[in-house]
Amino acid sequence: MSNEIEIQYWNGNILGWNKRKIILNEKEKEIIIKKESINFAENIQIKFKMSNIEIRKILNEKNEEIFLIETISNKHYLKFNKTEEKEKFVAFIKKNKEKQNIYSMEFKKLKMEIEKNNQNEDNKNINMKNIIENDLKLFENYFLETEKKIETIDKETNNKKKNYQLFYENIKIINNDFLHDFYEFKKHLNIYLNNISLLSENKESTENLTKSLKIEEFFPIKNISRKYSIISSVIENKNDFLNFISTFSSKFIDLNSNNFEIRKQLPSKIVQNQNMLSELITVITKKTALPIYFNEPISMLQKQCEKFFFPFLDKACNNDDIYMQYINISNFIFSEIFINLNRTLKPFNPIIGETYEFFNKDFKYFAEQISHNPPISAYYCENNNFICFTDTNSKNNFKFFKGCYELNFFTKFQIYIKKFNNFFWFNLPNLNMKGIISKKLYNDYSGKVVIQNHLFNNVKCEIDFDDFDIDGRIYEIINEEEKTIYEIKGDLKKEINYLKDEVVVEKLKNEFNDINNNNEYFFPEFSCQLNDLNENDNNMKNLPKFDSRFRPDMREYEKGNVKEAQEIKYKLEQKQREKLKDFVFVPKYFEKKFNDIINEEVYIYNGKYYDDKLNNTFNIKNDFQDNDIFTI
Repeated sequence: MSNEIEIQYWNGNILGWNKRKIILNEKEKEIIIKKESINFAENIQIKFKMSNIEIRKILNEKNEEIFLIETISNKHYLKFNKTEEKEKFVAFIKKNKEKQNIYSMEFKKLKMEIEKNNQNEDNKNINMKNIIENDLKLFENYFLETEKKIETIDKETNNKKKNYQLFYENIKIINNDFLHDFYEFKKHLNIYLNNISLLSENKESTENLTKSLKIEEFFPIKNISRKYSIISSVIENKNDFLNFISTFSSKFIDLNSNNFEIRKQLPSKIVQNQNMLSELITVITKKTALPIYFNEPISMLQKQCEKFFFPFLDKACNNDDIYMQYINISNFIFSEIFINLNRTLKPFNPIIGETYEFFNKDFKYFAEQISHNPPISAYYCENNNFICFTDTNSKNNFKFFKGCYELNFFTKFQIYIKKFNNFFWFNLPNLNMKGIISKKLYNDYSGKVVIQNHLFNNVKCEIDFDDFDIDGRIYEIINEEEKTIYEIKGDLKKEINYLKDEVVVEKLKNEFNDINNNNEYFFPEFSCQLNDLNENDNNMKNLPKFDSRFRPDMREYEKGNVKEAQEIKYKLEQKQREKLKDFVFVPKYFEKKFNDIINEEVYIYNGKYYDDKLNNTFNIKNDFQDNDIFTI
């Protein structure tokens, strides 16, 4: 029988109190905090087992009575609207709250047995007794630590365990490899206890056997926690920002049941000007506007969506090995570079307030142009496995004597992996457009990319970019010493190799370097669908008129009508400049929040776009974000 109560809930973040419902589950002896209608009307639930929490009453500054629920990793605050609901909650707690400490209880019993067995041996062999006690302390510390890290499945909490073997049999770990190691530990513990009498009789065998049974030898706790990241899905001192992201995260729903043929090439071929390179030098040196034929027919908002067509983030999210997570995230970075090596044209700068939405069976993506000068696009992408977000804040610099146009990115790309409650982030390499003077344009990359994560901050990845050459490593810091686990070597034009002990164990080939489609923009096939206006596409349903697909200059340019596109582009940009003279734009769908993991302010999607889409409220004008944004 479940009891549902309306409450005010706060998890300590900057968003403050929110309306929630809690369910008091008598059968499972648990409390469920429920949030309804987020993004796509999905439900989010936070469950607390009564045996794993502490609950107490406190008073706030207004002298209001608040209930504090403490878990290993976080604090949760509840306020009740009605006295009778509060009394129902208190009655539930009194009936079901039974704090157990099975680990300590079982080890006390073990200690008592050992002390009894060795009571007559104390004077005979003091050194032997100290060895036994020290090792038992290691066992006890290990299990006390395990109590914090592992979720035990034991629904019959009122049944006392008569011996430690029964207790161990009830522990279930999600990861099969770790389960095997756990039973290995149990086997060694039994051997240890069975040989106590042997230890008492022979001092030499005592030292040898004890050395072979040290926890660090047969069950290295630190190595296990590094190798199986799923164990650390619950961590102490959970960061405010991580808590905000995990609360925001919603169940991904596939809304795309498209039954039409996806566009795989653009309507027309590229339109080039023979004096493009000479004009480019003039534009760079005199800082004039670029002619439209320096653009490719997609916007920056659309271009940032391309990287999510690759499967590597999902692979990282579904692999328990932290090193393989790093390899897949590295492949995610390399894949985006592969499809851009030959693309020397720039995407359209979005009009401020312009947005772009895309979804398919694999992910949903949304972006907004949040700044005009400097031009910055903020975007977010999500599916069942991850949430990604960042922005395109960057600075360009023309190095005349090198004939190089350099683009430096300031912000960090951020990935939240839902399964492991882990947070990765990395900087981007510098993009260099070269061959301006020689009139043979090409892109390469420079600088160092550092990939880091929140749970295992002693494991990192560094990748050095030098033109097309790649030299990097995935390494671990142990006792202040760096140990290389994988080397990363390769050529961006050919392939990237991951080596362990000088043997290639993973490989990523560049399958886009020789791409040759008839539009000649060097687009991969999936990029050709980003600006499609197919009425049968579910992406088009209830789309706001300030979506990039409705931008008229880009539409004409895609068709090959360069002159018409150039005229429209000029008028749109002139309209934008006039509006910005007396107006300070505030992004509607992204908000700045402080990320206390990377110690930077970042733009986070606020969820309001899909509310507008659900309620069809896009027609409410907000200066730049209105249905007239592309009207000239």
